[in-house]
Amino acid sequence: MNTPPAQDSRMDPQYDAGKFLLATKLLHFALVSGLLLFGLIALIISFKQLSFTPALDNPLVWIAGLGCIGSIVVALLMFPVYRRITPAPDNVRSALQHYQAFCLMRWAVIEGGALFSAIVFIITKNILPLGLFIASVILLICFYPSRKQFITVTKR
Repeated sequence: MNTPPAQDSRMDPQYDAGKFLLATKLLHFALVSGLLLFGLIALIISFKQLSFTPALDNPLVWIAGLGCIGSIVVALLMFPVYRRITPAPDNVRSALQHYQAFCLMRWAVIEGGALFSAIVFIITKNILPLGLFIASVILLICFYPSRKQFITVTKR
């Protein structure tokens, strides 16, 4: 007698979606926590010599500003390009993997600009890179993974 196997909860698409979303949220939490910790360390290192007047005469501050703002713009404009170059997902697991890859790419771009700004802040003790770092962290927090965003990213 051939009996069909019992439905395992690990094979359920809802189970997969919940696990993938949870894993993506944990990745986001780890990135934000690491970035905040690095920012706190940068602030502790530079606090005694911090200059509250934004000095624009240092080219490193300009490079950090352009790099950080550029990374924010790239992160915001990444969605339409990503949709054009990736094939439409054909099942739930593929859609979840597309969403996770998209989130990781977006977060990496934002984090790169933020880390560069924090390093320039440590070097120059200028308040402008610190402001750019804080803006990047706030933007990274705003890109928290959600079901609504998953549906937007994967819907074709």
